[in-house]
Formats: sequence, C-alpha cells, structure tokens
Amino acid sequence: SKPEMESEENDRDDEKSEGDSIDYPTSEGDNDADDDGDDLSEDDADNEDEEESSDKPFEEGETTATPPPFGYRIATRISVQPHILMPFRSESEVKRLLAIPTPPLS
Repeated sequence: SKPEMESEENDRDDEKSEGDSIDYPTSEGDNDADDDGDDLSEDDADNEDEEESSDKPFEEGETTATPPPFGYRIATRISVQPHILMPFRSESEVKRLLAIPTPPLS
C-alpha cells in the first residue's frame, strides 16, 4: 500500500514537482495501522534470537575468544627528524658576536 500524504508541506512539494514520476521514500515511514515495526525476514529473526541468547553476562573465569587478525594489514612508516641540538652560547660569546659590525643592507 502507498503511504498517504497527511501534511500540507508534502502537498506543496508535490505541486513543485508534478512532472516527477519517481516515488522517493520519506522519513514519515509506512503509515499502516497493522505495522508492528518488526520487518525482519524469518532468517533474520532467527539470527536475532541467537544473538540475544549470547548477550548474557560472563561467568567468573569465562572470557571471549580473540578474533583472528584481518587478512590484510596496512603498514605506515613515519620518518621523524631528531632535533638538532644547538650548543649553548655563553654570555661573553653572545656579546662578541653582537659586537661584530654588519654591512648595511643596501
């Protein structure tokens, strides 16, 4: 069954796009009264029951199995340049270097 348009906002959208023949799904969902919200197939429902039964808490000493590693691995190498240590200049050497005359820029 087709969902019924209930709001005026949706009617205005239809007026704007009368030539559009594609029915797009909306966030309003299916407005059927008999819908209980459970749209799982039989197989999916069986799998869900199995999952629910495995949600019980662990007993003391019980652990989960470690999953196997992925079939592929991505290795990344990062190069890090070490900081170049600058020798500490003594105060007298700083004064000597600042006293050296510098030529004019132009």
